[in-house]
This record gives sequence, structure tokens and C-alpha cells, in this order.
Amino acid sequence: MRRHARRHQSGPLKGQKRGHTGEKTYLCDQCEYKTFQPSDLARHKRVHTGEKPFLCDQCDYRASRLSNLKRHKVVHTGEKPFSCDQCEYRSSWLHLLKQHKAAHTGEKPFVCDQCDYRASRAACLREHKSAHTGGKRFICGRCDYQTSRLSDLTRHDLTHSSEKPFQCDQCDYRASRLSNLTRHKVVHTDEKPFLCDRCDYRASRAALLKEHSKVHTGEKQYLCDQCDYKTNWSGHFNEHMGNMNTHKRTHTGERPFWCAHCDYKTTQKVQLERHMSRHTGERPFACDQCDYATCHKGNLSAHKRRHTGERPFACDLCRYRATSRGNLVVHERTHSGRRPFACRLCGYTTARRGQLTRHARIHTGQRPFASDRPT
Repeated sequence: MRRHARRHQSGPLKGQKRGHTGEKTYLCDQCEYKTFQPSDLARHKRVHTGEKPFLCDQCDYRASRLSNLKRHKVVHTGEKPFSCDQCEYRSSWLHLLKQHKAAHTGEKPFVCDQCDYRASRAACLREHKSAHTGGKRFICGRCDYQTSRLSDLTRHDLTHSSEKPFQCDQCDYRASRLSNLTRHKVVHTDEKPFLCDRCDYRASRAALLKEHSKVHTGEKQYLCDQCDYKTNWSGHFNEHMGNMNTHKRTHTGERPFWCAHCDYKTTQKVQLERHMSRHTGERPFACDQCDYATCHKGNLSAHKRRHTGERPFACDLCRYRATSRGNLVVHERTHSGRRPFACRLCGYTTARRGQLTRHARIHTGQRPFASDRPT
């Protein structure tokens, strides 16, 4: 109100002719954003420039707004003052608590004006609406990824780097996103507050419960546009797709990454790098409790859990716990029945890549193991 009154006392600002009509006079020269306040425009322009002047004094986090930095700092304090009155959920931020409560009520107050879509959060509705407009203003400079939101592009950029600033205080897990760390921490508490109303299934996250409910409805909303694959699990779909270039190679048979020392070729650069270590013999990551050594830091972290007995990755459908996320993914296929690895020469399918490799020896004539027959 005081800010509004000053407009009448000092006269209209440049270009501000019809304040009461709703006309907004400060225009962004890179998009359609407009506002009454020059300070708002200055903050908005950081969306385009990527400027992040506010630095965390405890980690490498940078923010374009002071309010975002204040929210981030709660990560370091662990403070969770906002609690749900229907379950044991606690949150560092009020807006996350409000989002969580929608899982109990099923309330979806945000309605799309172009279709029947409803959302429990305004952010979800905004993201959905971009599907109608096709607006994807932010483009990754390293791959074909495009998005309508800078925050999504910022998160995506982390997939191209090894930066993982968010660390679990109970194990070696590190994440590139705070939301991933928050989800991970549930494995240490065993908390599963989300209950299915049709069976005994319990989930640690509302998203998992939503995916589980499709088991009862038979809905299969994730469809591959390259083959007949379809699933009601977003995790399985993402696993199937991988990145688009790699996925296409599963259909074309293209294997552009070749080993200079042998006939090995693969669809992914990371797999070639893994293979090359067999020739060099280099294993820089060594266990300090036994003779184990590996060329991958992630493998060492998983190995160390064999000594500690820690199994931080928990199945949401049974009591199985795994020392690595990869083992959990393989285990989850026992529930879904999914067998994504298929032989190109016969109808054999399996849930494990290693089993497919052993099976392939039947066709090549190489059979070092008696168990190399399809089951």
C-alpha cells in the first residue's frame, strides 16, 4: 500500500500510464514478462542470464534470489518445523507440507482451462500447460533437451556434470538435487505413510503410490514411440528409454563406440570406458578393509556396504533391501515381471543383463557354464 501511495505522490514512473487498468510497464526484452516494479524485472532477468549472486557459506550452492538461499540453508541445519497432523511427515518448508497434505485429501484445486487435467500444485499445472503451448524456451547446449522452465534446465545440466552437492548424513549417498536426497533419506527411516485403499501396499512417496494404483486399474500410460513397449511405471519407462540416442540404437543395432584393443563395441560411451579398464588394469579406488579395488568410485561405495552390512536401498513392495540401487532395480523386476533383456536370435528374455550374456553363448557355441540354457 505504501509503495502504491508513493506512485501518486511522486507522479507516474516512466511508461507507467494506466496503473489501475492492470497495464504493467516494465517489460522483459527476452520474453513476455512484465511488471510494475523495476526490482522485480531485475530479479526476473536472472532467469535469462543465469546469474546467481547469492552464495551458501556451507556448500557450493548458488541462488538467483535471497529467499531461495534461505530455503536452501535448511538443508544444512536439518530443521523441520512443519509437521503433518495425519502422519509422521515433517518438512523444512511450509509449501512442501501443503503439497504433502494433498496426498491425504486427494484435493486438486488447480484446473487446466484447455483439458480435464487437475493438479494439487500450481507448479504441476504450469508444467502441464506447456504441453498445450509447446513452449520450450530453454535449450541445453550439450544435448537435445528442451524445457519451458529454467529450473528444469538447471537440474538437467547436473546430469552432464559429476557435481552432487547434497550429501546424506547417514551414508555415502550424494545427490545432484535436494529432492532426490529428501527421497533417499526415507530408506533410513523405513517410513511409508502412503497407503493403498485396495490392498496392503504402503509407499514412502505419493508418486510411488500413484504408480502402484495403476496395477489395480490396468492403466499403461507410458508408451514407447519406437517399439511396442508400454508400462505403468515411470521408472521402468525411463530405464527403457535411457537417453534418446542410446535408445534408438537398441532398435537400429548401431554400436558407435569401439574398443581400440579388441572387437568390443557398445551403444554407450560410459560402457566403453568401463570396458577399457580391463585392458589398462587401472583400479584407482581401493577398499581400506580388504584387497578389493575397482575403476569406479560407485562400485567401491557399494562394496564397502558388504563390510558394514548397510543396505540403504529398500523395496517398496516387500522387505528386501539392497546395497546398491542397481541391485534394487533388478529385484523390483521380480514384482513387475519385467524382462527387458531379449535375445535377438530366439524368444529368450530375462530380467538380468548378465543372464542374457551367458545365454548368448548358446548361439555362439561357447558354453563354459553348464547352466547356460534358457529358463
